[in-house]
Amino acid sequence: MSARDRFDIFDQLVSAMLPFGDGGVVAFSHAYFDESGTHHGSRVMGLSGYWFDAEQARKFSRDWAKELAKFGLTAAHQTDCALGFGEYKGMPVQRRVEIQKALTTHIKRRSKFSVSVCMGPALYETVMKGVLGAPSAYTFLLLVCVNKVADFISYSGYSGRVAYFFEAGHDRAKEANSFMDHMARVEGDGSGIYHYAAHAFVDKKVSLPLQAADMMAWHTRHYFDRMLDGHERPRKDVVALTRVQDVFSIISPQHLLALRQLYARAHEIFGESLINPAVEPPRMDIAEGILKDMGLSSTFARDVRELLARSRR
Repeated sequence: MSARDRFDIFDQLVSAMLPFGDGGVVAFSHAYFDESGTHHGSRVMGLSGYWFDAEQARKFSRDWAKELAKFGLTAAHQTDCALGFGEYKGMPVQRRVEIQKALTTHIKRRSKFSVSVCMGPALYETVMKGVLGAPSAYTFLLLVCVNKVADFISYSGYSGRVAYFFEAGHDRAKEANSFMDHMARVEGDGSGIYHYAAHAFVDKKVSLPLQAADMMAWHTRHYFDRMLDGHERPRKDVVALTRVQDVFSIISPQHLLALRQLYARAHEIFGESLINPAVEPPRMDIAEGILKDMGLSSTFARDVRELLARSRR
């Protein structure tokens, strides 16, 4: 089955998922998300997504399906492209660069903007240990990205509905789906801050715009991973891919510690505890671990110590 045939099936699925509205014209947009750095031992985990107006998503898929056929690929996968694995095995570097440039061109032509969020997954697990109901690092990043989309909806005045699509296959996808199902129950009519229309976890071979999110997620995670080793200048392919409207965020240790502090005070706010008392809070020497893993300054480490001290009072 060709990439074009797979897209036609996906397009029919989307049409079946989306509501018809109340007789008026309802504008739809799609947000496509993929993750990178979820493998064991990864220093940085990232999740990226692209916003496409519905018609532009169809045109992107049509055009990119033609490119995939030309290059002899069933799907674009940035990790394999960068390392020469999978369908890219034995392919000359210049050919792989050509593929990446072609995908970049179609992304910039058809998408409206992107959102990308990165953090240290080990640090997240350490800081959030013992927090009852805390999502996994993957789900947390997914929810942050979805909220970035809500921010755009708010400040842009967008009045349409949004369908959210995520790459299938992550081992915490079931957990993430439960949060998205909750969103559907709360604002299924599209009147809430997310303008929710539908969501699904699908294969990037079927939903071609996910291949755009795959490339952005890989480049974002790779860029911030290189920063930890002192390489602050972005690669030329990253510069070529990004635009002024693309949004990048780093979840810092301060953000995570402030979030844990909020959980610790939940009994004051909600009348119930969200912290398991049997689990030790983050150690006071976590600042040293942050310094080692993230390359942060001693001043920042002192700030972390102070936050931790306050959270234990």
